[in-house]
Amino acid sequence: MRNEMNRMSRTHAGARPGLAVLAVAGAALVPGLLAGCRGERTDKPPRQFLPDMDDSPKFKAQVKTEFFPDHRSMRPKVPGTVAFGTSEHADDPARAEFLKDDEAYYYGTAGKDEKGAPKYVQLIPVASFPGWPADTADQEVAMGKLIQRGQQRFNIYCSVCHGFKGDATGQVGLRWTTPPANFHDPKYLDRAGEKGADGFIFYTIRNGVIDQNGVQKMPPYAHAITEADAWAIVSYVRVLQTAYTTDMSEVPQAERERLRQNPPPPPPPPEKPAPTPPAPGVTPAKPGTPATSTPPTPPPPPPTTGGAKP
Repeated sequence: MRNEMNRMSRTHAGARPGLAVLAVAGAALVPGLLAGCRGERTDKPPRQFLPDMDDSPKFKAQVKTEFFPDHRSMRPKVPGTVAFGTSEHADDPARAEFLKDDEAYYYGTAGKDEKGAPKYVQLIPVASFPGWPADTADQEVAMGKLIQRGQQRFNIYCSVCHGFKGDATGQVGLRWTTPPANFHDPKYLDRAGEKGADGFIFYTIRNGVIDQNGVQKMPPYAHAITEADAWAIVSYVRVLQTAYTTDMSEVPQAERERLRQNPPPPPPPPEKPAPTPPAPGVTPAKPGTPATSTPPTPPPPPPTTGGAKP
């Protein structure tokens, strides 16, 4: 028994140097491999140690694919999916921004007609506005802030085509292939009509206009104008229309006095162009006198050489 144990001890002792040599060689080989990859320049394809991760299939946003029948890589929402929001509380008011259950506020519509066309709400659904006050006095203050916000958004996004007065005289609109809407046209004044409803203007702001031939007559602005700002713009459009159709005698006396005491500031005068520098050889003229030209100085005569005449 003792002899067998001594033989095994000698065998393991002899194997230990071999394992040590392999360990040292492996430790020296790994840095060499890594050093060969770092900073190496070659025209060959890079080494792929994990090719399944390098070559895994993926879709980029808005790309076409043959995998799905509609060729869309970005998939639509699954029917019945409910967005919860960014909070863990089910009663979080911000959840409404994800659900968009209020059709009148988020879409400006109230169902569809027998032909499947949307039916637009006639009035701004202020009762659906988040935080809209219940007191009448507070509602007037809130409406004033809504109109001011609408004026700001209108001047930024709408005035370039529809003009600052809503009369379709914007500089871009005058050059657009399709004339923009003039909000003082009678069809935009009658809320009972399709194009005069508040919901129609709201819907058009968010979704744009495409004619029956598929031509984009007006681009959508949902990417830049939220639902709240779109309703604010609608309120300001109504103010522009009222300003055109209301006689000064219909304005309350107190409001007329306030306007007389605090008139709006006049528009700034146009900038004068910078004076053009005079051309070379022209003396700048004094006010009321024409400019004069200075004759050029004649060149000096050529030099003469001395000597007797032949």
